[in-house]
Amino acid sequence: RLNKSKEAILLYTIISGKDLGLKFFEMENIKIQTDGNDLKEMGINPSKKYTECFDYILKKKLDNPDMTKQEELELAKKFFK
Repeated sequence: RLNKSKEAILLYTIISGKDLGLKFFEMENIKIQTDGNDLKEMGINPSKKYTECFDYILKKKLDNPDMTKQEELELAKKFFK
């Protein structure tokens, strides 16, 4: 069984119609650096929205695998506005 991150990657590539030349096993190595501690430090209380935020960041990171942690944190801020 795929974990949620792998499911998100797979679904994203299917739904977005992205070129599948980027193989699933390559995408599996794309991980976000942002975690719950970062969101807490931003003053965001833990909730189920954390998972939605992490999925949002991951989807954006699939388009830009070289994304920095700072860029991820900017996306998190945008997500919670």
